[in-house]
Order: sequence, then structure tokens, then C-alpha cells
Amino acid sequence: MPLPTTFLPNEVPLQRLQDVEYEKRGVEVWVKRDDLIHPQVSGNKWRKLKYVVADALEKSATKLITFGGAHSNHLLALAAVSHHLHLTAVGVVRGEQAEKLSPTLQACQEFGMQLHFVSRSDYRRKSEPDFQQELLKELGTGYLIPEGGTSSLALPGVAEIWQELDQPFDFLYTAVGTGGTLAGLVSVAPRETQLVGVLALKGYQGQMEKDVESLLASSNSSASTWKLIHDAHHGGYAKATPELVHFVKEWPQNHRFLLDPIYTGKVFYHLHKQILTNQFPANSRICVLHTGGLQGIEGFNQRWGSQLPTSL
Repeated sequence: MPLPTTFLPNEVPLQRLQDVEYEKRGVEVWVKRDDLIHPQVSGNKWRKLKYVVADALEKSATKLITFGGAHSNHLLALAAVSHHLHLTAVGVVRGEQAEKLSPTLQACQEFGMQLHFVSRSDYRRKSEPDFQQELLKELGTGYLIPEGGTSSLALPGVAEIWQELDQPFDFLYTAVGTGGTLAGLVSVAPRETQLVGVLALKGYQGQMEKDVESLLASSNSSASTWKLIHDAHHGGYAKATPELVHFVKEWPQNHRFLLDPIYTGKVFYHLHKQILTNQFPANSRICVLHTGGLQGIEGFNQRWGSQLPTSL
């Protein structure tokens, strides 16, 4: 059961990057502009929630409960979808409530999401059945959605990306947070395309591979090749080096679209370095999935005092 037709995403283009340095090296880079899907439910968040929320509606759920941090793209996406579909949304937020809410959490509240803060130690228990039962007793009956919207139901929505790519690619790059987007892409990827996931988090080597494999076990996955990049996190989740901040700040001047420093900036920066150091064969065709998340720029600026652009 798909989401009601009253909530439809925008069609998004496949855009070729015009970059002299890339062309010198005989490399074509195209960007799947999923950041344009929806102002709040952008990129992979729309795709991962599509069939999850449809399942909740089919089960007559009226309250959706999910998990995320203070700058979570997923929390905001679910808040916006729930508001549009007249559902109650509850966000279980990692960490104690700050004196001032992040821009993301403020936006969640504006969409009517109820925020429930838990300690970081309790948050680590979010997947444990006992903790979930305790949570439901406190919050009331609801449909639980995992952090990031990542579950077996998320994979088909992500897999639909391949139907929108009208040309073959040698490589496809995506940001990785919980592994759901990469797993969805791998599940039906053509064998000739190597998938590369760039982790935005630190310290998940080995564990993220297991998480992706576990998700793939629930699908009839293709025999495509995939790998994870663990050393492009720039300090960890929601952190960035000065080099990354500079790259993200300068990017829209040349390419006329924004990157965020939490996810997509790390993907493009890593790929850019690879191309300039001639790590691709001549005539390679590369697609990068822009997973959205631009709403997080404001919170990043607020937290770190940076001045990254939030609009063109």
C-alpha cells in the first residue's frame, strides 16, 4: 500500500556536474538530486519512510513513534509526513533536553511532533524489546519506526531509485548513517555498478557491514559489489574538519546547489579527492545520490559558529 496520493514528492533531475578537473581526468559525475524531493521530507528520508508509513496506515495506526538526535533529518521528515496525514508523531530524542532546542527540533514541534527526551544510556537500548515496551507504556500505543527509518520496509522505497536512472553507471556513491539507503540500493543494483557508502559516523567499522548484511538478508539482493568508506567522517557524526567546511562553503559557487557538512558534504569531498588523485579509470561514469538533509546546516552553524550557506 503506497502513501496517499495527496502526499507526492517532486520529480527530481539527474544532473551532470560540469567540472574542468573531472573532465581532464576523463571522469563523468552525475548527481541524483533527491534533495529536491520535498522541503522537509527530502532525499533518502522520503524513500525510506514511503512504505513504512504506508504499512502503519494499513494497520490503522494513529500514532507514529521514532528515534533520533537533536539534528535528525529523520525526525523532521516524520514530523512533516505525520502533520500532512493528520497522525500523531512522537520523537524519542537522544540526550537530555537542552535549554534551547536545535532548529531541527523546533521545526519538529512546529509540525506538532511531541518530543520525549531520554538519556544517552537509555537511547542505546532503543532496539531492545524490553525498553520498547517500557516506552509504549509511557507514551501510549503507537507504531514504532526505527532510527533513521531503517528497516526491511525501507529498502523497496530506496530501490526505486534505479528505476529513475536512465543510463548506466560504473559507480554509485551515497552517504551512510544507519545503512538503510545503501542496503536498499544494493538490493537491486545492476551487477556492473559498484556501490560505495561513505560513513558520516566514526567507530562503526565491521558493525555497519553487519547491519547492511542483516538488512539485505531480508531481501532477494543482487550480486552487486559494495563497500564502505570508514575514514571520511571528518571527526564523527555532525563534526567537520576546516577542510570540509571550506569545501562545503565553496561548492555552491561552482555547482549551484548546496551540500550539508553532516552527510552529503563528506561524500562529495571524498569523491572529489579520489578524482583529483586519479583513482578512477578513464571514462568512468559516477553517480552520486544527494540524500538531502540540508535543513541540518542551520543547526550545524549554530553549534559550531560556522557560516555555511543555507540557500543559494
